[in-house]
Amino acid sequence: GEFSETTAYGDGLLPVKRDGQWHYLDCETGMELETAYDDASAYQNGTAAVLKDWVWTLIGTDGAPISEAAFFDIRLFGNGDYCQDGLLSAAVGGSWSLYRTDGTPVKEDFTAADMDFYLGGLVAYQDRSGLWGFIDRKGEVVLEARYQQARSFSGGLAAVYDGNKWGFINEQGELAIVCQFLDVGYFTAKGACPVSTVDGQYHMIVRRFPEA
Repeated sequence: GEFSETTAYGDGLLPVKRDGQWHYLDCETGMELETAYDDASAYQNGTAAVLKDWVWTLIGTDGAPISEAAFFDIRLFGNGDYCQDGLLSAAVGGSWSLYRTDGTPVKEDFTAADMDFYLGGLVAYQDRSGLWGFIDRKGEVVLEARYQQARSFSGGLAAVYDGNKWGFINEQGELAIVCQFLDVGYFTAKGACPVSTVDGQYHMIVRRFPEA
């Protein structure tokens, strides 16, 4: 068949988009699973996040819901993944929090106005005042909200915006790379991160880790 878009392959199934709807293609049989979705993540460890009729749910490889949890929104990674290390960023109504892949919240009494991806380190969240801070994987606030914008920690650093330019802080909240960029991405496992100093143009910077 012809598809307009695909994302990451997992558990024998490939998310494919055709005629505005997402399907799962069984790569062994070449057959598509019956149900179509408005949006769909890749399968990870036997589960996926799907959007149908304005509601996100978590399903197994048979397409059946794995819990009664229903979400207003779920953050999907660029490759289609929806979680890392069993944690995902999701919203119920207008409140964001970290959830496990069984649909239960990591911390019952923590919610945020917005939240970035969990990438293995501290997670950037926006409080009700509009400022950004950081929580750990248990939902505990580690760095209080005081930044105009922020992105989750990756490679030991997190991007923060001072209202004019982007820079990077370490996990102690200290400025590690001064605010000088128009836009920034996330650090890869090899310590590289895309940044922009000229509108519309990007280059890579590489973090130099000190020798042990």
